[in-house]
Amino acid sequence: MTPTLNETQPGPVPQSGTEVLRVEHLSKRYAPGFPAVLDDLSFAVHKGEMLALLGPSGCGKTTTLRVIAGFERADQGQVLLDGRALIGPQVFLAPEKRNVGMVFQDYALFPHLNVTQNVMFGLKNMNRQEREERTRQVLGLVGLNIFAKRYPHELSGGQQQRVALARALAPRPKLILMDEPFSNLDAALRHTTRQEVKAILREAGMTAILVTHDQEEALSFADRIMLMRAGKIEQIGTPPEVYQSPRTAFVANFLGRSNLISARAAGKTADSCLGKLNLSEEAKGPVLISIRPEDIVFADQGVPVTVKYMEYKGHDVTYTCTCGEQEVLVHAHHNHHFLEGQQAFVTVQGLAQVLRGS
Repeated sequence: MTPTLNETQPGPVPQSGTEVLRVEHLSKRYAPGFPAVLDDLSFAVHKGEMLALLGPSGCGKTTTLRVIAGFERADQGQVLLDGRALIGPQVFLAPEKRNVGMVFQDYALFPHLNVTQNVMFGLKNMNRQEREERTRQVLGLVGLNIFAKRYPHELSGGQQQRVALARALAPRPKLILMDEPFSNLDAALRHTTRQEVKAILREAGMTAILVTHDQEEALSFADRIMLMRAGKIEQIGTPPEVYQSPRTAFVANFLGRSNLISARAAGKTADSCLGKLNLSEEAKGPVLISIRPEDIVFADQGVPVTVKYMEYKGHDVTYTCTCGEQEVLVHAHHNHHFLEGQQAFVTVQGLAQVLRGS
């Protein structure tokens, strides 16, 4: 499959890699003359894959999800699910006819219904016995059969999240959409719930799209990340691809911390304040490069730097150092002990990434 203008070649995905969802040239404005919320988006999601839509507030990631779900109408473009048009020329299927499950940020559980009743609510075209059996199946999948008669207020946040997921899974959708599903949980519970939900989706063989603004969440949860900015796709790839090989300064800075350094390239090397660096690709003349702080290491000899600030974090330390007129970040093991104002030496490991665009 040849990628469109906004799409990179997909990384490895679970199972067969069969395409489940295809979004083509999706655009949307909320009012004439206003900036596009979605600007010619094209991407695909494959069977069993978990895709994270990541980006700052207002970048269009939630609108993308709502258009796929049918809660918003696009101005142009089409959305295909298993080859069937959900949105297209003269086509707009209602949300309940799309075979798409949705997990909302606030879970949207009915407070007056118990767990079983919440899950059964979305099951249509079944007799009662079939609905009860399917509800038992999905509650077993999410490990909540023992809480079947409890009401939402009697559950923890993580348990409510699993009820919402069970309700979305119950009708056997082709695709699950999750809008910031872990944002209401505290940090410790967010981590464990994220692991549980990922395992549940894997066991169910489900294809899913997660909207998040949390970098760690996207990196740990998703098979691929689609990084968005101002309604456009900046980069799509596996977590290692987008983290280790950012295409633009925006990607390098948004997904973790990065050193953006001006250099002068001559083929596969460049001269910079950090000395001669090996580049990720051939370039010539002035370039902007990205080096992750963990790829700069303290050494007995190398390029001299001066420690300006120190951030102690327990397991590691982040040093802000001056290198000529450039400031650079260095992530070091906690057994390094440099004082502010002290001189040290650093070397660069691996390749510096040549950035294209802003």
